[in-house]
Amino acid sequence: MLTTKAIDSRFENFAERSVFVQAYSRGEMHDFNQGKEDEYPRMHTICKGATYQDNIKRLSYEIYFLSLPNSDHNDEDQLQIVSDMERVAEDLLIELFLHQTAAQPDTTGDTSYLKVNRGTDFGIAYEDANITPMVESTKNVLCGVRLDLSIVVGWRKLQNV
Repeated sequence: MLTTKAIDSRFENFAERSVFVQAYSRGEMHDFNQGKEDEYPRMHTICKGATYQDNIKRLSYEIYFLSLPNSDHNDEDQLQIVSDMERVAEDLLIELFLHQTAAQPDTTGDTSYLKVNRGTDFGIAYEDANITPMVESTKNVLCGVRLDLSIVVGWRKLQNV
């Protein structure tokens, strides 16, 4: 079974490979800098918890893709930041999608996603992805996006215990 730590490692690996992300951090927003210098653009992940139902485990995440807004309130620059960060968020979704569909259908015609949902495969899938523009609170300008999604992994509960 994929753990929260293993999924976080995948996120961090994605951030390290992305040409649009200069820094990666995790944890609650008050841990945003974690004693590091401010580096942007930044990817920041927050695991909001897990739910278990039948043979699946759903981990809810908020993933922030943030950049520094210019000091002026130029609408074009703000839209460019949102566009760039949205593209990085979509790159992550594409990577997750490619991973979840990488397995070929088995003889019953099940896709990797269905096997994850039934707990017969310990792969990864995602559902319910939403991207929302973010506003920098002190300057009141657009500064990036927040990606909310559920990571779905196969989970086998013990039978007849």
